[in-house]
Amino acid sequence: MEESKIGYKSWKWTDAHFCNLPTHTLLYPGMSCGISTTPQTNVYGHAKVIDPDGSNKFLVASRVGKFISLEYQITMDKLAPSAKIIPFSYIPAGAELVSLDVICKSVHHKRIVVGVTFIKFEEESEDAESTCKQYLNLYSLQEEYSGFDNIDDCFSQSIDLDFTPYQLTHTSIFVAGKLESVFLLIGSDCKIHMYREVSAMQQTFREFPTDECFPEFKDISTCVHWIDIVYFNQYSRRLTARGHRDGGITVSHVNVDSNEMLSSWSLQHDSPITCIKIFTLEYSVSQPGFISQRKDKSEQEVDPVFHVLALSALEPAAVYRNVLSNGLKEPLVLPQSNKFDVPLCVCIVDIDFDGCNEIMIGTYGQELLAYKFISQKHTTKSGKSTGNEKLDEFGDINDPNRNRHLSDEKEQRLTPVDIQDSLRSKSHENLNFKHSTENITQSNKQHKQEDYMGKKCDHFQLLWQKSFACPVMGIDRLDIMGDGMEDLVVVTLKGVHIIQPDLQEIAKVCLERMNNITQKKHKIKSDKHLSNVKSVQNKEK
Repeated sequence: MEESKIGYKSWKWTDAHFCNLPTHTLLYPGMSCGISTTPQTNVYGHAKVIDPDGSNKFLVASRVGKFISLEYQITMDKLAPSAKIIPFSYIPAGAELVSLDVICKSVHHKRIVVGVTFIKFEEESEDAESTCKQYLNLYSLQEEYSGFDNIDDCFSQSIDLDFTPYQLTHTSIFVAGKLESVFLLIGSDCKIHMYREVSAMQQTFREFPTDECFPEFKDISTCVHWIDIVYFNQYSRRLTARGHRDGGITVSHVNVDSNEMLSSWSLQHDSPITCIKIFTLEYSVSQPGFISQRKDKSEQEVDPVFHVLALSALEPAAVYRNVLSNGLKEPLVLPQSNKFDVPLCVCIVDIDFDGCNEIMIGTYGQELLAYKFISQKHTTKSGKSTGNEKLDEFGDINDPNRNRHLSDEKEQRLTPVDIQDSLRSKSHENLNFKHSTENITQSNKQHKQEDYMGKKCDHFQLLWQKSFACPVMGIDRLDIMGDGMEDLVVVTLKGVHIIQPDLQEIAKVCLERMNNITQKKHKIKSDKHLSNVKSVQNKEK
């Protein structure tokens, strides 16, 4: 892979494996990939299961109530993907799945809690209209669980709902000074419901008022579509973002210790919010426990720089920068994000291994879009990097000649767009996987660098995009292969794609960085030895 003039490598993520999602066709032992499927599959939910021993899994559920667990197993000294149908009990035939989430608890022992919401349709008589009931089923798997093989014996409880469920997610709260995981469920009643575990021995959950723990959920007047919650400063502060059906977004800053709202910002879009995400552009990895953490007493803890990404059904995606300082006043539009039907999902991941996060967006138009932040602060007039990219809170600079040309200034405004003009027709006859291709045309490669530098402002740039045979319904990052490197898990209407970068390039980067660390250690030892020699010589004089 050639390196650009400013040292940027165009990382191309390709498919490592693909697994079809079965519906009416059963999975037989030994069959893991390429399973035939009926064309009625419709994915509604997915969740990752993090295991302390590294054997992570990915749980996918279709609208018709089929659950599939994806993982990697070593067979005949080879790593191979494996897909298993999970028979979740107490979900009646004909029920429609709405949402899915998993809480992983591994403080004292291995335990997971799976939450599933579904709608059951009932017909009272031939003349009467059909009615529907909503439920939240919770399944608790205790320690030493082996995948989901014993899911039938671990059923916890079923909770009747008097509202239509939407997103099911989880977060943490402090109870009696201890951190506790809770489920949050968005309802059609314009409320966000919280479910806490009241007895770990009996594995029972009960609904609790959210006002006591989440003051930002008070007096919600319109239906919420999506929420995202982030804690920081050692769980003393919380940032909560909400996206509403009417296009409104609200970001709240909360003092967790006093349970008080510090600030709140709201903004109105012209179409429903499909997804909202809080993120930072600095890719951080938790430090292992065996490494001592030394902090200078003079150093003061600084609030992270959080940004909020809002996906709208009919408008380009927008990033609101540094919301703790600027609120929702400084949006940056992601170019061409509205050109491939409705954007549905998002994942924040470092795809080029430079320590700065990129934005991955999946669309109903069967595209996966990768965006990177470009800061003009550290770009010279010639377009080359000054080498101070890490000093900027929005990351480093890439070579624009390797990326797609930005759209015009009209697309940069948050105004309604005609979605019909931006729809791209694509055949739905072939529902099998088509190999992803990078859609960068020759004309885009010929754009001059001055076109980018002429904007004289920070912006997001479309690095590359990949096409799929079906709409992209979900994206997540997970070390599903257990090799220590996170993969991209892309869920479409017909299957799950495991996407990886070039492993040879990864090996080169690892060797280069380990060599740099070794050289720095040798230099430190050499400087220390030289200093000791000079000190001895001075004493002799």
